[in-house]
Amino acid sequence: MTPSDISDQLTELFRGAVAAIAPGSWQVETADFRLLVLLSDDQSWLRILVAIAPAQDARPFLEQLLEANFDST
Repeated sequence: MTPSDISDQLTELFRGAVAAIAPGSWQVETADFRLLVLLSDDQSWLRILVAIAPAQDARPFLEQLLEANFDST
């Protein structure tokens, strides 16, 4: 999938909520969520990130989340 294909798919799915924030990076901003899509420079992987909880709700678990993320990757 090319960057152009990704941009087209995101635009089709989310209409005007898509913004290209850098080459290979897109942000989708809706009333319900913010989605970040990142394509690697060599186009070998695509990462999609979305918040699963407000920061203030996740704060008590921040150390555990960061530790689990580090240990897993």
